Amino acid sequence: MTWIVISVVLIVGFLVLVKFFPVPENYEYQISMFGKHWKRCKPGLGWRFRWFSNLDSTVFMGDQSVQLPLGRADSGGGLVNFIDEAASMDVTFYFKVFDSYLATYITDDVLKKIIDLADDTIRSFLGLYLIEDVNILKNSFDLGWIAATKKLVSGEAPPVLTESQFYQTLISWGITPLYFIIGDTDMPEAVVEQIKRRQQARTDIEVAAIEVKVAKNKAKKALVDAEADRAVELLRATGVSEGMDQISAAMAYRVKTLMQQNGMTEEAARNHIVLLAKMEALKGSGQVIWSEGNSTASQGAAFGAGFNSNTQAPPVN
Repeated sequence: MTWIVISVVLIVGFLVLVKFFPVPENYEYQISMFGKHWKRCKPGLGWRFRWFSNLDSTVFMGDQSVQLPLGRADSGGGLVNFIDEAASMDVTFYFKVFDSYLATYITDDVLKKIIDLADDTIRSFLGLYLIEDVNILKNSFDLGWIAATKKLVSGEAPPVLTESQFYQTLISWGITPLYFIIGDTDMPEAVVEQIKRRQQARTDIEVAAIEVKVAKNKAKKALVDAEADRAVELLRATGVSEGMDQISAAMAYRVKTLMQQNGMTEEAARNHIVLLAKMEALKGSGQVIWSEGNSTASQGAAFGAGFNSNTQAPPVN
């Protein structure tokens, strides 16, 4: 009976002295006793002594984020100084606690320190760029470039994250840095105007290039047309020349034939051919009536018939 009473007293005393509590998933609780760290409670059922211990922290061990105060009206902080102008931005830093003990006891107000370090780092990095460039490249900013405060170089691997002071400082606080999300930038009016002017200048250059190309094509076409015209004229002149040469050759052959067969002098033969040509032209025009009684016409016709039967035109090469 005595042992039963003692057991009940001990059990009741333990239940009064000890407090049980659930620790949610992705959380760790840090417990101190008599002012010093005592133990860490992981997800599941945790306990501590009611009057002799304290719950110092409940630390979320999953991914979490903080909004950085980069000049937004509702977040405080100054504007970001870019190369060309100062402006406010939306930037969020993501991190994860891997050691709840370091985050609770080694670092005083760890969340504020994380915000301050991330704020200083991203400001230094963004200060390497023009505002417009940040808006274009923001999705390409690897954490390695930001942590090392080095400007992104296309085609090159980012600096090693673990070698940066940014990374090593966070690790000493029990924090693993994950990434930055860079959002919209409030573009100052002066920057907007500069962008508009650059865009207009690029458009003007493109239009001018097109106009130059069109002008060159027109000039080339005109040159081709001129060359074609010259070629046609040359062919025409060559044809006329060759035709005249053929006529001259035929005339010379007929004169020579008349001289050999009819005993005519060169001058008489030429005159006869000219006369015959005129008579043929008049006959073709229908303005002269040929008859049996026309002795001149009969002689010309007979002579022409004799010439045509006894002579052949020279070959045309």
